[in-house]
Amino acid sequence: MKRARQEARPYNIDVSKLTSVQREELRRKSKSIPLVADKEPLEIVFEDDRFLAVNKPSYVKMHPSHRFEGGSLLNRAIGHCGFTPWLLHRLDMHTTGVVLFAKKKKLCHPIMRQFMAGRVEKEYLCVVDGYSPEARDTTFAIDAPIQRHTISFVREVGSSGKDSKPAKTVYTILDKSSEKKMMLLRAAPQTGRTHQIRVHAKECSLPIVGDDLYNEKEFNMYASYDEISAAAHKPELTRFGDKNPLRKGLKLHAWKITLRDPESNERISFCAPPPGHMQDLLEWSGLSLPEQ
Repeated sequence: MKRARQEARPYNIDVSKLTSVQREELRRKSKSIPLVADKEPLEIVFEDDRFLAVNKPSYVKMHPSHRFEGGSLLNRAIGHCGFTPWLLHRLDMHTTGVVLFAKKKKLCHPIMRQFMAGRVEKEYLCVVDGYSPEARDTTFAIDAPIQRHTISFVREVGSSGKDSKPAKTVYTILDKSSEKKMMLLRAAPQTGRTHQIRVHAKECSLPIVGDDLYNEKEFNMYASYDEISAAAHKPELTRFGDKNPLRKGLKLHAWKITLRDPESNERISFCAPPPGHMQDLLEWSGLSLPEQ
C-alpha cells in the first residue's frame, strides 16, 4: 500500500539565532533554488544562440531583491530564455538602454576581463539643461573623483571621503537648441562609478533633464533623507520643479555597447533606441538623434 505523499510545509526561521556555520549552509543551499521566471515583455534588440541584448525600461531593477522575488530585468530574461542567462553588466534603475546577457558560461570570463580592463566601449545619450556656443561634435572631458555624500546615497564630486574614486567621462555635443536651452550629448564613461554620468554632468553645469537627484529644475530640495530615498524608489512621489510633462523620466540612455567577440575577436556592437519619453522631448526641443 502506497503511503500518502506529504505536502512540504513552510517554516519560519529566525536567522539571527543561527550560528555562522548554519547561516553559511542555509545560504549555500538557497542558491540551488531557481530564480523566479517573469513573463513581463522584453524589448529584444539582438538574440542568437550566444547573446541576448535587450532594451531596459526605466524603473526596472537589474537583479531581484532575493531569490523568491521577481520584478527585475534578470527575471524577465529567465522567463524569455527558459533558463538563467549570465548578466554581463549593469545599469542604474532609472537609466534605460542596452543590456547584454550571455547564454553560455564560457563567454562570461573573457568578456568580464574586457570590462575590467576598460576595453568595452559604452556610449550613452543624454539630454541636458544648458547651452554652449561650441560647435557640434565638440568633445570635452570631466576628470573628477566621485564619492558618496556624507548623509545619503547621493554621489558628489570630491576627494575627501574614504570611498572617493577616480572618475572620467568624455562628452560630445551632438545637437543643441538655443530656443529651449538644451543639448543632446553623447557620454562615454572611462570608469564605472555609481551615477557617474549624472554627477559629472552636474559638475559641468549641464545637468540631465529629468534627474531628480542632480538637477535642481526637477529636484525641489526634499525635506529629508527619507524623502530622497522614497523618491528614488517610487517615481510617483517625485516632486517636479518644472511642470513640463515632457521632462518626466531621466533622459539618460545606454545607446550602444561595443566589445570584442570572445571567439572571433571581431568588434561587435549592440544598439538600443531611446524610450518614447526621451524621443518626445527630443522632438519638442528640435534635437536630432545620431545615426547608429
